[in-house]
Amino acid sequence: MDRNTSAGNYGLGLRVDEKLYAMKDCSLLTGFRYDEKQGNIITLESISYDGADFNMLGSLEITGLNDNYWIYAGRPFSYYPYGQSSRAVKVSDTALVFTGSEYYYTWPETNAYSMVMKSVDVSDPQALRVASTVTADLQGGFPTFTWWDGSTAYVSYAVPFNGEPGVTYYKYYYKTVDFSDIQNPQVSEGINVPGNVVGISLNRQYIYTIDYQYASPPDTYAYEVYINTLEPIEGKAYLRDREKIVPATADSHESWYPGTVVVHSEKAYFVVNHSTCSEDYSACQYDAKLCTADLADPHDITFPSSQTLQVQSADIIDVQQNKLFLSTYAGAGGIIIYSLENPLTPSFKAFYRTDYYPGEIVVIKDKAYLPSGMYGVKVIPLN
Repeated sequence: MDRNTSAGNYGLGLRVDEKLYAMKDCSLLTGFRYDEKQGNIITLESISYDGADFNMLGSLEITGLNDNYWIYAGRPFSYYPYGQSSRAVKVSDTALVFTGSEYYYTWPETNAYSMVMKSVDVSDPQALRVASTVTADLQGGFPTFTWWDGSTAYVSYAVPFNGEPGVTYYKYYYKTVDFSDIQNPQVSEGINVPGNVVGISLNRQYIYTIDYQYASPPDTYAYEVYINTLEPIEGKAYLRDREKIVPATADSHESWYPGTVVVHSEKAYFVVNHSTCSEDYSACQYDAKLCTADLADPHDITFPSSQTLQVQSADIIDVQQNKLFLSTYAGAGGIIIYSLENPLTPSFKAFYRTDYYPGEIVVIKDKAYLPSGMYGVKVIPLN
């Protein structure tokens, strides 16, 4: 499978969060274990399958990768990282890239955060190796989102600065990390943009971002969400169009939330979830809409369709094989499938009840596979 999936009957012993990747000359199984002194240790094993049994070809352990969860370790207020880092991005048939972070916190002298990316060369399954390590300076900020275009990562990050007394504001930036040559990745300079990068145009001339604009305290529950088209030119990004996709709420008894925004072929798909509650919050009503934004004209974002969903809430998982997959909550978990035969107006195809709220999906030929935790892998026919 080309996407990370359940590892089946072969495992890495005491490791957790095992994932399986299909590479050129082997399958690659990844997981991690936690060490009190080193944080996460990523484990990799290259394996083959002869039709009867699995055979290990090579192995590798990687340190120095952690995600942004921390445990308090005592004075002088140092935090040691822990958490999940074993998921990787497959950038070619012979290479994966793992992403983690370095964090140093000593109040009030030091507070630094950087993103660490390690590429792994799998061209020789019997000699797995780290091909390169990149540390991206985030200018005193922290990562907020990473979007991949093939072998290039668009790393979004927020840099704090002081506003009025007692209020911290953030400027958003992005950098690209190009792993076309895994031996020598290239890191760009940071460019100031509104919000997180969520996609690029087909000709790679424009980028698309999503940003939240919050009201001043104490009304920070009120925010608006915008989608933006920008053109990067010589170290700056110029705004070409900006449209609101979520309005501000009137008070704290109402909420709007756009969920995940997925860009595919210059179309943006997202679900706007909405709720209103009584004064004492004893009763609430929910509704959700699947929306499409047409980004083909960078100077004129339009919204050709908005469709009411018969669920309490939903979010987009992915676009694969010209189909849009949504996870939903409507008394229990479920998957909604829309056809993108007309990409401006997705059409409903099917709904399947699930035992889990899957956050990823793998499509192989005419079946969709949904890793579902302790419930195993749900298989859905697509024809």
